[in-house]
Amino acid sequence: MLIHLHLGFHKTGTTYLQKKLDINLLENDDIQYYSRSKIYKTITRPLIERKSGECSEKDGLKFVKEVLGENKRLVISEENILGAFYSWKENRFYPNGVDNIKRLSEVFQNARFKLFLTVREHSDWIESMYLQKIKNGYATDFSNFLQKTDVKELSFSSLIKDMAAIDCVNEVIVTDYGFFKGDSNRYMNCFEDFVGAELKKSPDKSLNLSYSDKQFKLALLGNKMLDKDEVKKLHSFIRKDLNGGEFKKPCLLSDEQRIQLNKNYEVDLMEIISSCKASEKIRFLS
Repeated sequence: MLIHLHLGFHKTGTTYLQKKLDINLLENDDIQYYSRSKIYKTITRPLIERKSGECSEKDGLKFVKEVLGENKRLVISEENILGAFYSWKENRFYPNGVDNIKRLSEVFQNARFKLFLTVREHSDWIESMYLQKIKNGYATDFSNFLQKTDVKELSFSSLIKDMAAIDCVNEVIVTDYGFFKGDSNRYMNCFEDFVGAELKKSPDKSLNLSYSDKQFKLALLGNKMLDKDEVKKLHSFIRKDLNGGEFKKPCLLSDEQRIQLNKNYEVDLMEIISSCKASEKIRFLS
């Protein structure tokens, strides 16, 4: 079985793409597609992360059996299959990514994969990852987060080459988040080619909006001072106001840090492009 697997990376337009798939493919007769929440609940959590939740391992395996019985092209979009974005213990980005892809292949009875990945400027990506953690209740200042996260070692190219080296991976299609933001129509054409279907209907563009500078500061203060239930109420209140008022993006990195990280990204991107020449499995779209 060949599975078309969109894995992110995190914070590269995944929510928008998943909602686009939801409203176009959930009732498609030729393609098997399930929402990200369904895949996380039935596959990622019980079978990949092997954690307890709404579904047991037995429930997950039963669902996989039903999916295999459909015998249609399967499209999965679930960035959490890659696991945690960073291990502070190992000082590595996505330390479980390769093993989790191998595990997913085993779960689907030795399935093979065509992967779709989007990369992003290191500076924007690390800020966005931190802000997402703040949304989820994280209570550490950015300076401490940055000190613990060895962002200068971030290498999307290394992660991509490791994925391409997996036996069950047929192809890795890579593109840049700037492409998504700058020419979304052409980007979506590339994504449609990957999925194998037209995605005409579009979701609300206000999906998964970032916190403004004021909202971020309020959220971080609340995360530090309030208990878990009160933090949830605070973030629910903040999210209701995400469309209101003038938006000022939080500026977390210094100019010097941003310049250096963006230089690192330029090197990383060139390494990805070079890897396309060295491996027939990797294809970069721009």
